[in-house]
Amino acid sequence: MDLQASRIFHLNWNSNKRIRLNRWWTRSTKTRSILQCLKIWLLTGRIWKIYFKNWVASIFRKYKATLRQTVLRDFKEQLEQDWLFKYVKEHKTIQTFEFKWRILEFCWADDQQKIRWWKRDILYCNEANELKFKDEFWLIRESIFDICFMEFLLKWFLNTR
Repeated sequence: MDLQASRIFHLNWNSNKRIRLNRWWTRSTKTRSILQCLKIWLLTGRIWKIYFKNWVASIFRKYKATLRQTVLRDFKEQLEQDWLFKYVKEHKTIQTFEFKWRILEFCWADDQQKIRWWKRDILYCNEANELKFKDEFWLIRESIFDICFMEFLLKWFLNTR
């Protein structure tokens, strides 16, 4: 696998923080870099020095339509570009990818009660600026155990502080 890694990938990969905030401008490779981290995790079980044996990771976005048109499409493209699609089992109806005992699922916030019961080991919140900060954002944050990648547009993040 030939990995074309950006500075943002290395900052995410080498971080030992539980929550990794990505606050850069549009087109700054945030999504691509975090998806690379998750692709490596799916195939190897590792992120940085942490090894996850058989766990679940979720990629989350507010709306199903934008999830499919953006981050799901980008993840599939990365697998195809690296000739890895044949090793990963895709479940199209439930929007998951599986390799060995690791599952990467794609989720959206259609029901806050459903979010309340999530328990995930790794969470990537794509375009977290779409979420209602006190409602959905905190519910999602509370549902993870180990690592959380949060992606914001820098302009939105600065305006909420």
